[in-house]
Amino acid sequence: MYQPHPAIKHAKAMAQNLAADTGRELTDWRALVAAEAPNDPKAWLKAEYGLGGATVGLILDPYSADEDHYLEMAPKWVDAQYSGKMAALRPLYDAVEDLLLSISDEVQLCPTQTLVSAYHNKLFAQVKVASQSAIDLGLALGTAVPFGRRLEDTGGLARKDRITHKVRLTDVSQLDDELGQWLAQAFEFAR
Repeated sequence: MYQPHPAIKHAKAMAQNLAADTGRELTDWRALVAAEAPNDPKAWLKAEYGLGGATVGLILDPYSADEDHYLEMAPKWVDAQYSGKMAALRPLYDAVEDLLLSISDEVQLCPTQTLVSAYHNKLFAQVKVASQSAIDLGLALGTAVPFGRRLEDTGGLARKDRITHKVRLTDVSQLDDELGQWLAQAFEFAR
């Protein structure tokens, strides 16, 4: 049901280009870090080799470019988000997930440890726990839809983030036609 997060695809591309960019393959960088065992590998790689943050992250995270690991972990991350004190939110999340997937066969759901992003070429929605009794559904609507009533400002316009609006959801009954229209607009906005 879940698709690889775009960050995985980006990390795979970085890994493929690493030797050309740095003179070492990913496995060579990881072996070097293991052999040198610096106290702060992140700072060491940056100071000693002038590597950027994304490259350092790729080297230090053994799963950053591992699509299979991501797909194995994705449902576990969702389960963890909606467990314990948040378990009562799971039926609401499942209904939101079904609504997102009903928009189009082209919707891609990509969980992380803290939220689930929905993509169609670009990010168009995010679902995350807001409290023990609410889920926030973030939408990429830009300036196409005004804030008000149910649509809250995320501050995304000011920060130039994709997610500009959010709807706080506490019950499945809130997944109505109006919300469906906003989701459809966000989906089209991501084309």
